[in-house]
Amino acid sequence: MPFESNPTKQDSFLRLSPGQRILSVAAEMRRAGHWVERGDPVEAEKSYARVLDLMDRCSETLIDKPNMLREYRRWREWAAGLYAKEERSRTERESLERALLWMHPESWKAFAA
Repeated sequence: MPFESNPTKQDSFLRLSPGQRILSVAAEMRRAGHWVERGDPVEAEKSYARVLDLMDRCSETLIDKPNMLREYRRWREWAAGLYAKEERSRTERESLERALLWMHPESWKAFAA
């Protein structure tokens, strides 16, 4: 189920700094975990779909940074694996979040504060 959003919101997402984009993806990951813990697989699935969509949009901005693009794609593959599972582990989701936040100094500083 692909996530379709308002084009204006897409534009505003791309205007965020790279660190703020990462924080937005992490917030959506946390939202997905919230829905899993509340026992709402439909909403959790929607959140995970948004995570993948946001990460795809982040990757589009990294064409001129192949090393960073590779790491974003690796992270996305890991997240897609979690999305595909019926039983989603809280530990794995938290590990994914930490790995994501480490990708940019701005996001890690905001998280650590």
